[in-house]
Amino acid sequence: MVCCCTGHRPKGFPFIYGGSSEKYFAYLHELEKMVLKAINEYGVTHFITGMAEGADLDFAEIVLLLRKKYKTIKLECAIPYDTQICGLDWENYYRYERILKLANEVNYILYRKIDILNLNDI
Repeated sequence: MVCCCTGHRPKGFPFIYGGSSEKYFAYLHELEKMVLKAINEYGVTHFITGMAEGADLDFAEIVLLLRKKYKTIKLECAIPYDTQICGLDWENYYRYERILKLANEVNYILYRKIDILNLNDI
């Protein structure tokens, strides 16, 4: 069974993203509960993240944390284009690189962002 996650970028959250915000920690706790439910109630063993800032990276880090206890779960990073990491601040750059190193599988969907813009020409 497979579970994919994508969600809000930092500016799209209805609260201040990151830091020590009480709402931010409540969100992370709820996200972890959802991943645990996927594992325990639905038998999910394969998790896929799109690796965007915000919910995607949070999801990936939670899966990696839970992988220590649930040895059968795997994390796949489905990266939409190879320059996705460009423009990240240093903290998210570090998170991104760390997740890639720890993931079970990394796949690039398109190799250049410009390809996305030219899909209508195909």
